[in-house]
Amino acid sequence: MDKQQLLEYLKGEMIVSCQALPGEALYKEEGGVMCLMAQAVKNAGVKAIRAQGVLDIKQIKEQTNLPVIGIIKKSYETLCFLYNSYNG
Repeated sequence: MDKQQLLEYLKGEMIVSCQALPGEALYKEEGGVMCLMAQAVKNAGVKAIRAQGVLDIKQIKEQTNLPVIGIIKKSYETLCFLYNSYNG
């Protein structure tokens, strides 16, 4: 699927974020939890997933075969916020 086809596929659809960071209840270093969450939202009709971290991105892609918007969140001691992009 090229970029234009992807945009048409996603037009008017919901993209669900399935992510957990270290220290959060659903975070597991070995993964496995977010791909189950992603499968649940796929079963509900979601057309794409937003995920954080290489392992979760790979597992979600394999589990759901949906388009995945992958991000890598970083926190820095000198900053008090996390950056998330938004194209609204």
